[in-house]
Amino acid sequence: LIDREAWGWGDEHRAQPLAVSITQTTELGTAYTPDEVRAIADHVHSRGMTLHMDGARISNAAAYLGVPLRAFTSDAGVDLLSFGGTKNGLMFGEAVVVLNPDASEGLTYLRKLNMQLSSKMRFVSAQLIALLSDGLWMRSASQANAMAQRLRQAVEGLD
Repeated sequence: LIDREAWGWGDEHRAQPLAVSITQTTELGTAYTPDEVRAIADHVHSRGMTLHMDGARISNAAAYLGVPLRAFTSDAGVDLLSFGGTKNGLMFGEAVVVLNPDASEGLTYLRKLNMQLSSKMRFVSAQLIALLSDGLWMRSASQANAMAQRLRQAVEGLD
């Protein structure tokens, strides 16, 4: 799928493919294993592109896979991460985490444009600090995963 779209470098009539973005967990509820992320990262990097991970449900993936976040992010070659909080109990907020500083050129100038430079950043930060303290993120994600499994089992036999 990547190679189908990753072409046309130098063609002024085509958008230049610079990044691949994957979602962990996916919108379908599946999770990339660390080995799968590493394979994607290696392929993307061999093409001179950056790997971004949309981590809206990243805590759920870590809870499901039973591995630390770094196993399928920094250790697996992810360059940039959007660490989501709203799908793990925050009222609002996420953090852009630069895992590879070489992949962040221009990010400073995009923060405000993309609403990452909030005038009241301390309110977003307070939530993230609470979420990341004392294992709350993992407990919340594990509970959400358990409830999703319970719901799946309850409706599995329905037409």
